[in-house]
Amino acid sequence: QFQESMLETPGNLLSGGWRMRLALAQALYSEPDILLLDEPTNHLDLSAILFLEKFLVRNNMTVVVVSHDGHFLDAVCTDMIKFEDCKLKYHVGNYSSFREREEQMWSRNCRKADAVALQEKKAKEFIAKQRSMANSKHRDDNKQRQAAERQKKLGRLGLFAENGQKYKLLAEGNTKNGGSNRAGHIFGNYTNTAGFQSAFVSNEKHAFGENRQLLNFNFPAAQPLKGGGTDMITMDDCRFRYEGMDSWLLQDMTLNVSFGSRIAIVGKNGAGKSTLLNILSGELKVSGGKFRSHPTLRVAHIAQHHIEHLASFLELRPVDYFMQQHHAKNEYEARQYLGQFGLVGSLALQKIGTLSGGQKARLAFATVLYKEPHVLILDEPTNHLDKDSLESLSVAVEKFQGAVVVVSHNQDFMSRCANEMWTVSDNRVRVQVADGESATFDDLFENYKEGLRAELGKKVKV
Repeated sequence: QFQESMLETPGNLLSGGWRMRLALAQALYSEPDILLLDEPTNHLDLSAILFLEKFLVRNNMTVVVVSHDGHFLDAVCTDMIKFEDCKLKYHVGNYSSFREREEQMWSRNCRKADAVALQEKKAKEFIAKQRSMANSKHRDDNKQRQAAERQKKLGRLGLFAENGQKYKLLAEGNTKNGGSNRAGHIFGNYTNTAGFQSAFVSNEKHAFGENRQLLNFNFPAAQPLKGGGTDMITMDDCRFRYEGMDSWLLQDMTLNVSFGSRIAIVGKNGAGKSTLLNILSGELKVSGGKFRSHPTLRVAHIAQHHIEHLASFLELRPVDYFMQQHHAKNEYEARQYLGQFGLVGSLALQKIGTLSGGQKARLAFATVLYKEPHVLILDEPTNHLDKDSLESLSVAVEKFQGAVVVVSHNQDFMSRCANEMWTVSDNRVRVQVADGESATFDDLFENYKEGLRAELGKKVKV
């Protein structure tokens, strides 16, 4: 709820979470018949997300939502629409069932690709052998004819219809539908069994997953700390308050970040999560207690509003922005590096203002990670990322060998990237470790969610 003091605050001075709450309150107050929501969970804390889920489920309105938060979609949505290759594809069911169906189709098409590849390999070997014997006295005319037939059929390998059945290459007018199923329409642009746009099932799996491969994040390797040791940041009984504050915003903090740490920070909007990240990154100094960081430590901090920072550079190309930030030697080197973050080809050369939110996020990541950090500090990194970008970010963070400290509301992302949960509440930080035996990270997070649900049920009636 908005506190009395916040009601007089200009909207542009509110935090990202409170700005999103304000926008949602404005939309919900009008009691619309159709509610359009574009990434509504961005910048919201978990308590606000749970409230929104409850509100949308209980109120009788049509909701169309764009979101990358799978748990939110499961809680709210009854149908899914996938927008891909300028087409809408419909699925009845929640996000989990949609994702399961997509993975099943993907696996099925990959199996088909393997089968087609093997079939093509054998055919080419047979053709090559018969060609080598074409002028031999030991040639077999029957096998020569077979080789010629197989050469013709090579181009037809892997032709599948939407229903998963092979196309029959029928002569025109030789079907009950007057030839509508003839081969001619096959070689246009159609959707194959796994939803990939292609005229045939390629013998290379990467042809199916071209978009997936382009989305890879390739984080630079974390080098060992000079001088040895694994402790990167230690805090002993630290406390902090901003100038002019009478009481501590954060106190009694005894925390440790070491090489390989995987830490997720949770808490309500305004509890001090971003402040804690700024302390860990060295952008803020503690007001009391002992704070120590390794003298050779390099930190990469992706702030909550990393995309908004790019608003002043919308007329620049990504390659120009990167060279400006890091004084790169030449455009070739800059483009080569940006390509590791999916900004390939023309994406690196068009104006930043024309990039999508996910592409801008990639540019922000690429810029911050250039100096090979030992610690990644990520404040709501999943905001503005689509499903595939979120998946590739998760993989990159999992592979990163240094320490990771992340503030996020996305349970799937945190579950893959964290084994410690720091809860910021009542001006303190509570540390819980998931050892994998007595408790997993999902167990810790579910307990945290249950506490919020119970609190929400007491305070708010939807």
